Amino acid sequence: MRAERSGESLEIIVSQPNRTGNIRSATFTVRSGALYEVLRIAQLPAPVTIRGTRVIENNDFNGYIDVRGNATSTLIEYISKGAADRPIWNFVHQRDNIFAIRNASTGRYFTQTGSALTHEAMLPRTGSAYDDRQSWILIPQANGSYRIRSVSQSTLYVTQVATSVSLMTSGAAAQDRQEFRIGYIWNVAGHYATDGYTPNGVGFWPGDVTIQLIPVGEQPPGFHFATRMNTARSTWMNVLDVRIVETNVTASANIRVFGGNRHEVIERVRRTEPFDVDDFRYGFADVAASIRGAGTRVDTIQAGGAARGVFRMSGIGAETALEIGVFTDSGRPNTFDPFNIIFAEMAAIHELGHALGYFGHSPNPNDVMLGNIGRRPVPHVILRPAEIEHLRQAYRYRR
Repeated sequence: MRAERSGESLEIIVSQPNRTGNIRSATFTVRSGALYEVLRIAQLPAPVTIRGTRVIENNDFNGYIDVRGNATSTLIEYISKGAADRPIWNFVHQRDNIFAIRNASTGRYFTQTGSALTHEAMLPRTGSAYDDRQSWILIPQANGSYRIRSVSQSTLYVTQVATSVSLMTSGAAAQDRQEFRIGYIWNVAGHYATDGYTPNGVGFWPGDVTIQLIPVGEQPPGFHFATRMNTARSTWMNVLDVRIVETNVTASANIRVFGGNRHEVIERVRRTEPFDVDDFRYGFADVAASIRGAGTRVDTIQAGGAARGVFRMSGIGAETALEIGVFTDSGRPNTFDPFNIIFAEMAAIHELGHALGYFGHSPNPNDVMLGNIGRRPVPHVILRPAEIEHLRQAYRYRR
């Protein structure tokens, strides 16, 4: 571009941005007669703001980078779909667009070892910085994905090759095999809405959540409804940045929880959907209708190859509060015994998770949020990393 004024001209020469992650430069030449001055400005690619826990999904084959074998394995492989917690990675910001990439399950890091991508314990620091072999520059692409380049070996990029992951130079593989979506964790271990009537997304409460506990009918010995719900509250408060406050006033409740005999709870709440006596259910959460009526979609994110909604939940009082039922039994005759007490605790955590914004179920049999918990031979009351992150990613919208 050239601009002339009173015998003076301004000539600007700007280098083209590239997709390699190398520093971009801009050269400005200012001329005045026979005199000129050259100014150079250098900058990194557009800043990357990724923080926290994500999955790394390949653009070409729609699968996730995962750790091969057990937690001590040094190998990383590319898999079609995550079936455990290992595909979840924490991006630890170091400087500029440079990150350490740590597996959330094993605590080990992406490491450049020759031309291989490995999975190692944190290497010794050099001064105040991480060892460069565990430092990676994220290079934004025009399609919203990223290339992941080694800082130690600036020509090597994370590359998907068949069902494995390696490091290759820029021209060694198809471009899309070196481009990865760094996305939210929907679809990892099946954490998506599968029920048909639930929104395809996840929700969050914008502030403190108020909860009212309502015992229904005669409370059998050992059921301890309030104790079960207090355990559920503590379980979720320990993993989410949210306070769940008990109230005795219906008009100030976001969530109402009914506990007692299955049929009495259903009658009290006036639910119309049938509960088969052999259905093995221990509870319900009437989240879908409430979120459609009171929830506000605040964002739509591409995750797992599909658009997912993030909903801000709302509602206080008898008409708009989300409703949960936690049963003393599964609905089968004579099913309330000490074994069922533990299922009631699992149901309390499970249903409160729905009311806090976890729509749909996990098919992972080791998760608290799997569907139809009563069909498990042994109940689970410990939340696993994938289901925690599924809901926690939405609660980051509160900040």
